Amino acid sequence: MRRFAFAMMLICLHTMSLGAEPEDTPATRRQAAERYAQANDLPKMLADVSDAMSKNLPPEKRAEFKSLMTQYLRVDALQEAMLISMVRHFTTRELNALAAFYGSEEGKSAMAKFGLYMADVMPMVEAEMKHAVEASKADKADKAKTPGT
Repeated sequence: MRRFAFAMMLICLHTMSLGAEPEDTPATRRQAAERYAQANDLPKMLADVSDAMSKNLPPEKRAEFKSLMTQYLRVDALQEAMLISMVRHFTTRELNALAAFYGSEEGKSAMAKFGLYMADVMPMVEAEMKHAVEASKADKADKAKTPGT
């Protein structure tokens, strides 16, 4: 009877461990982050983004911009920095979810559209940044003119 109880306990423990949360250590995070990076394909994403963003530039600057982004950008250094930061900020479970999404059909489809999305949004981001700098300068100039401040 004791053997039967012991065997049942082992089976229960094994079954419970199958549904347990993944271990969350720097090593498991790094492994999950690498799977995410593989599914995300940073070099392709950067090429797509640079191609789409170059369309917002004057024609004579497009080739230079694309060359800068695809030939001279150190993708390996950027990817390593991203992996280090992911390990620092995300859990293993979160990284596994990202890897699963970006490895899925929907994730791959979404990433294929990312360059077009960035091309649409970047001109507005640039315009808003320019506006913020100009507003900040005007605010500082107004404060400098006001006596007693």
